[in-house]
Amino acid sequence: FLGWLGRPDCMLPLLDAAHDEALAAVVLGVLAGAGPELETQLATLWPTLSDATRQRACALLGRTRGGAGEALLRQALAAPDTVVRSASVRSLAERGAQSALPALVAALRRATALSAEAEPSEIEAPLEIERAIRTLLEGADELHADRVFALLEVEVEAAPEAFRLATARLLASLGGPAHRRRIELLLLDPSASVRRAAVEALARVAPGQLELLRCALADEAPGVRIGAITALAGSGDPAVVADLASLMEDSESRVGAAALRGLARWVQ
Repeated sequence: FLGWLGRPDCMLPLLDAAHDEALAAVVLGVLAGAGPELETQLATLWPTLSDATRQRACALLGRTRGGAGEALLRQALAAPDTVVRSASVRSLAERGAQSALPALVAALRRATALSAEAEPSEIEAPLEIERAIRTLLEGADELHADRVFALLEVEVEAAPEAFRLATARLLASLGGPAHRRRIELLLLDPSASVRRAAVEALARVAPGQLELLRCALADEAPGVRIGAITALAGSGDPAVVADLASLMEDSESRVGAAALRGLARWVQ
């Protein structure tokens, strides 16, 4: 009944009631149906809200679509409270807020800078932001996607390993031929995890670049060699059979097994 009234003085009591898990779904559902005025009311109340209430408010804004709500969620990306930040990330992805992608890239950079000394509750934060960026990029037009990848490439210089790895994974899943130069640079990254993701990205955007993949076969990290084997095996070029056979005797048994699996494709 209070939700149907749509009165500004009812919003805070309702958000407080949503702290009860048994009532949360009902309360947020009622509030989400209140219309665009709800976001304006939330913007007015925002400075007075506790972190717990802001977290519920962020969850609510994932169900609405006004401009004021997206602005609040972007603001919440920099909130001191980890739970509020996570709620804002999820809601921006739920809204399909492609215009928030630059803000999410900046949030990813901040989160990865803190991840080395993060509390256990914060370790998941960079991965959550990365997932949100991927979700939004999957539905983005070419202009938005190019802008985001340009931002990632600018930020990746001197960035923490977690950010470089996120960039490599996003390029591997959603990048294109225009990003080949950045991928090649990531093949030289100090982190084996980043190099492995870069190998997978190169196999996707430039599958015909066998020489670069062959170079990765000599990488010191077994995981990178395995990634290169998988990429070469999937290239469809008979010339890679000799390369795969040469890895059968690798000192790391996992690499030899991967080479054997790759060769098996040619006898099926």
